[in-house]
This record gives sequence, C-alpha cells and structure tokens, in this order.
Amino acid sequence: TGTLHVSSPTAGSYTCTLVGLSEPPRARGPFVCAPNAKTDIAFRNPFLRAAEFTCAVDTDAFSVPPTLALDSRKTGKIPVAFTPQAPGARATGKLLVAAPGVRPWVLYLQGSA
Repeated sequence: TGTLHVSSPTAGSYTCTLVGLSEPPRARGPFVCAPNAKTDIAFRNPFLRAAEFTCAVDTDAFSVPPTLALDSRKTGKIPVAFTPQAPGARATGKLLVAAPGVRPWVLYLQGSA
C-alpha cells in the first residue's frame, strides 16, 4: 500500500490510499532439450532496475550458468545443456531462476533422446 497526494492552487489537495496486488510467477514449460546440445530459454527481467538472477537446476542431467545479469525490462537467454546419464536416456527437471526478495521462477525441463 501507499499514499498518493495531489495538490494544485486551483483545485486544492487530494489524498488517497493506493493498494497493489500481484501474483507470484507461474511455472512455465516443459522446455524440450536435445541431448548433448544447448537450448536457449528466454527470460525477461520484470523489474524497473537492473538485476542479477541466480540459476540452478535440480537434476545433474541439466546444467546452466550460475547467474544471469539483465538490465531493466530486458530479455536474455539462459542456455540449458542436457547431457543424458546413459545413451538414449530421458530426464525431467526444474530450472529455478531467483532474485533477492522474490519467489523463484520455475521452468520445467524435459530432456529427450
């Protein structure tokens, strides 16, 4: 919540309370990743300031760079590499993209043979 105060010499002053509501980011995917190749996943910085995001995966079959720096409202690419644990093996996992003070974005990954 916040307060908006507007004043003018002609109309006087007006004060009101502002209330904003938002929802946490929704999960996206699955993003299909080819074996032994990189798949670029677009990610947009929703903030009005530049931010550094941390990236992590929950499965060893996938790898990502540990951080992604983006200017305000800009879109970047997160390269996801899929290395099957065995020839022809498939895998599923989650990519978590986090920024300080907010819930992480969840992107589902699917490695296919």
